[in-house]
Amino acid sequence: GAVWGEDNGGFDRYMLDADGLSENNAISNGTGTEADIAGLYSALTTTMSTIIFDEDQGGGSSVSINGRNTLSFTSDHGGETSNNFQIGAKGDGSEIFTGLIAEVIVYNQLLSTITDRQRIESYLAIKYGITLSSDTDGDDTAFEAGEGDYINSDGNLFWDATENTAFQNNVAGIARDDASCLNQLQSQSVNSDAIVAMGLDSDTDGLESANSLNGSSFAADLSSLMWSHDGSSLYDPNNQEFDNNQVRTRLNREWRVQETGTVGTVTVRFDVSDLEGPTGIGTNDESRIVMLVDVDGDFSSGATVISQSFVVDADGFVSFQVDFTDGLFFTLASGELGALPITLLSFTADLEADHVMVEWTTTSEVDNGLYHVQRSQDGINFETIGTLPGAGNSDSINDYSFKDVNPNVGINYYRLVDVDFNGIENSSEIVSVRYDREVLSPKIYPNPVRRGGTLYLEIQQQVDLNNIKVYSINGVQISVKAEVSHKGIQLSTDKLPQGVYLLNVLVEQELLRFKFMVKD
Repeated sequence: GAVWGEDNGGFDRYMLDADGLSENNAISNGTGTEADIAGLYSALTTTMSTIIFDEDQGGGSSVSINGRNTLSFTSDHGGETSNNFQIGAKGDGSEIFTGLIAEVIVYNQLLSTITDRQRIESYLAIKYGITLSSDTDGDDTAFEAGEGDYINSDGNLFWDATENTAFQNNVAGIARDDASCLNQLQSQSVNSDAIVAMGLDSDTDGLESANSLNGSSFAADLSSLMWSHDGSSLYDPNNQEFDNNQVRTRLNREWRVQETGTVGTVTVRFDVSDLEGPTGIGTNDESRIVMLVDVDGDFSSGATVISQSFVVDADGFVSFQVDFTDGLFFTLASGELGALPITLLSFTADLEADHVMVEWTTTSEVDNGLYHVQRSQDGINFETIGTLPGAGNSDSINDYSFKDVNPNVGINYYRLVDVDFNGIENSSEIVSVRYDREVLSPKIYPNPVRRGGTLYLEIQQQVDLNNIKVYSINGVQISVKAEVSHKGIQLSTDKLPQGVYLLNVLVEQELLRFKFMVKD
């Protein structure tokens, strides 16, 4: 349907999306349509479209999508009459729009300069969290000068696209601009992958559910705080650009702010519900998440650690109180090993013949004393099955391996516990592997055995010698020397008189019983 339309007989003007017809993504030029305008309509996406009609001027009319000039055309309005203008229809009551219309602004005069249009588009972009299109590297001639800038009613910059060349993703901001009736107290990019919201918060208990409910206020007109990220992926296990004395892991993505006027302390809220953690999506210990703020974007030294302003356990959000100055950088970090994402380059457990090989690689280590390799049958209760020394302090890649020669039959879960020089322990992610083996029934031989001879227990499983017991036929326990040999377990019978005996062996929580005879 039509977002808006003007009925003027045969010279209608409208903005139309008629599915399956020739007028898809179309603007009427008065006598027909300009069809297939990329980005004019996108399902489940908030789009800002600017249409300028300059009557009878060759190529003087235009379409801009999110601030970018996309199309130029010639408009023919026909006879000048008083016409019906409709929002959500074509002008004659037809082509009813199916969708959400946030705001329509109509001017009865030309926006004579690019700056005129940019002031209006900046107002809408800040109000609705829209990222304006930009071409900061200048390689696309279709862009006009200043595109990507957010300007106030005075024509001055709230956000300078050229200054923030590497930060043009999910641009959002809060601002006060009295001349344009803009009072955006809190905001978040409308893009679906945006995780940062920011706003004034006089109650210091978190942002409100909507801008209209925010009771805070700017101290002065023409004040703003804008932010955007660098477009990097959220996770990169090779990113070691942080101080290990401050945090153990961090997000790979970075954000930058630009402040105009004086904004003061704001609340910065991150949505961490869908972020990767030690054992999968949403498994971060929220109480250990902090915010890093830096002046030069290099977080390996000199960054300021900001603790959460308040903590609500496992609500999916973390919030911080920060008084930014212009040009600062920030990112999210954690004191939890394996959070946001893991600092290990790799951690695997693989079945090899009759054992499981546990291997891991680190890219750097700081004050790392040792690793405990732990195994579990249920993924909850772990026991240490081996310990390896750490590299201490290292900036190089280190490879480790541990052979589990006695894995449990079925699923085995493994994790690492990193212990630093101060005794602080951090657990890694959990990996699992299934171990299946053909278990031959244990047997004893020779049976009968001559007194003073050796009785052998042939068994594949590992046995604790303390779990081997010999009893007389009437149930009295008898001390017998048991040793491990290449044939299994060997028992000396030199202290056993002639008779029948019972051999009890506890193996993997199962009690095995054997009867044997000693003869002179």
